Amino acid sequence: MAGTKAQVETLTVTGAFSTMGHAHGEACRREIRALLADRTEILLRESRDLRPTRLEAICRTIWGYLAARYSNLTEELTATAEAADIAPWQLIVAGAYTDLLNVCQGTGSAYGECTLGLSVSPRFIAGTWDSHPSAEEALLLLHRRPDVGPATLALTTAGWPAQQGVNSDGLAFAIANLTPRHVRVEGLPYIAANALLAASRSPDEFVRLAERENFCSGHSYIFIGLEGPARVVQTTGAGVDVETVTSFATIANHYRSASPLDDNRAYVNYEGSCKRETELHSVLARLSGPAAFAHVVAGTTLVNRTDVRGAVVTCAYFYLDPVRREVWYQRGPVEDEEMNVARLP
Repeated sequence: MAGTKAQVETLTVTGAFSTMGHAHGEACRREIRALLADRTEILLRESRDLRPTRLEAICRTIWGYLAARYSNLTEELTATAEAADIAPWQLIVAGAYTDLLNVCQGTGSAYGECTLGLSVSPRFIAGTWDSHPSAEEALLLLHRRPDVGPATLALTTAGWPAQQGVNSDGLAFAIANLTPRHVRVEGLPYIAANALLAASRSPDEFVRLAERENFCSGHSYIFIGLEGPARVVQTTGAGVDVETVTSFATIANHYRSASPLDDNRAYVNYEGSCKRETELHSVLARLSGPAAFAHVVAGTTLVNRTDVRGAVVTCAYFYLDPVRREVWYQRGPVEDEEMNVARLP
């Protein structure tokens, strides 16, 4: 039944990048600091021989890479950190957990169970956002209206501009974790890449950015504009691959079969990841529109993660419409219930 879950917190920030960042950090100080504490504890526990000093050094390196290249984003993030009473490098811990886990362990970790669908006609992205349970408490619907660049409306974790959402230029975007063999410290973390994707004017703009970038780890960045094909950009710490989607595709947590970047057939969750892709493909074929998304996914046996005792849980699910610039969303796990909807003006 509708209304059985707590509402996702919403926040609107406007103006200069520093102004938006300060408002974000001030409003979400408790959530950001709690996420920082939770993720620090998890990273130190799950990474062999990792010490706080090494974690800080890694995060300072990543922050330095970001700050040297993207002034608007780092201006916003610096203000967020200051308002939340943390150091900017600590936002990397709070937001880039999977990249840090991969870098600290020296290779991709089998973590994440997101399953996404990407359709060109009708145009939408829909799926589940699966993460460590600590992310659920930091879930935020953030509406940004910067003085420069497109407005964004996105589900994200407190402290960062965007993870899955739409922008005012009609770009819809989402992400899924991958398990790469190659990682790097001096690179772009996924949570920053998401923010840059959200600020892109077109799919081609982000493709150009990705092709000249170095990424910390492995992810699938999924996006579609108002016209033309959709794109899937896959990354590792050693390179990128761009796939064009002209009709429909489902994406989970393994590299695409034609990807030249990596081969995940030895990945411990490879078979399950493939099965989730197949299951989501089947149910989305019956989808009549965003209002029915929760109903069809609630009937799945693999896509919807409900075991909160495990390391991963479906913390949210969503349907993104780039044409109407809508985000349909609900806190997870998926139930047969009414979804919330928000729209960019």
